Parts: sequence; C-alpha cells; structure tokens
Amino acid sequence: MHNKKRNCTGKHRIIAEVVYVLKGVYAVSRKEIAESLLGFLEEVEAAEPEI
Repeated sequence: MHNKKRNCTGKHRIIAEVVYVLKGVYAVSRKEIAESLLGFLEEVEAAEPEI
C-alpha cells in the first residue's frame, strides 16, 4: 500500500502537524488557519526572500 505521508518533506510534515493540532485540539477553523499561514508566509517571504 502506498503511503502518501512518506512523500512529504520535513517542512510539509511540520505544517501538517500544526494544522492538525490547531484544528483538532484547539478547534481553530480551517479558514482562520489558512489566513494565518498565508499571512505568516507573506511576512517570511518579504523579510527573507531567499527562503
């Protein structure tokens, strides 16, 4: 059986775990998680474009 989780990079696994905890443990909405992650990524890209 093919396991898609094995194809994830370390960064993707971290993001997936963060989303899982925010949604499952803290009951944060998917929309709020997406908006927060996109805002964070915009700041990271602006501050350090080489990342």
